[in-house]
Amino acid sequence: MKVKLKDIADIQSGFYQKPKDKGDVIYIQAKDFQSNHFTCNNNTHIISSGKIDKHILNKGDVLLASKGVKTFAWSYKTEIGPAVASSTFFVIRIIDNRILPEYLTAILNHRKTIQYFDKLSVGSNIKTIKINVLKNFEVPVIEIQEQKKLINFLSTWEQEKQLTLEIIGKKEKMYQATFFNKLNK
Repeated sequence: MKVKLKDIADIQSGFYQKPKDKGDVIYIQAKDFQSNHFTCNNNTHIISSGKIDKHILNKGDVLLASKGVKTFAWSYKTEIGPAVASSTFFVIRIIDNRILPEYLTAILNHRKTIQYFDKLSVGSNIKTIKINVLKNFEVPVIEIQEQKKLINFLSTWEQEKQLTLEIIGKKEKMYQATFFNKLNK
């Protein structure tokens, strides 16, 4: 069975405010990600005020980069601290307990989904996903246990991929050093 995203989630655009160097809320921007992973160690902050309270992310909120070169999704984790998403993102708050946030994130990050959004994006220089395209996106609903299995499968794959990249990086350094040493004998 498939359901439209608008029927299982509330969707809103992220928040725009000029970020400050100091504050008590993290302002999540697309530049804070590398390969769909939140990597920002030097977070830009904004000052908390009543104006942003309704934009504070909740555990399990899914962010979808809706503008720019790369489309990707990410599930917010409260461990990073209180945060708001910039206007580069759509914030998807799941309201249906049949869907896990990590499962929805995996679906949104799937190659075929990215191609779907890319095809329906507007703009010549900076592509933008229209909110109605996102709202009408169909999500396959499967049993929670099957969602958990898929999430674990993807997590294992991501760990394996990361280890492989680390090995390749170390081998590259080893080959370069060996080659350089042979040249300088």
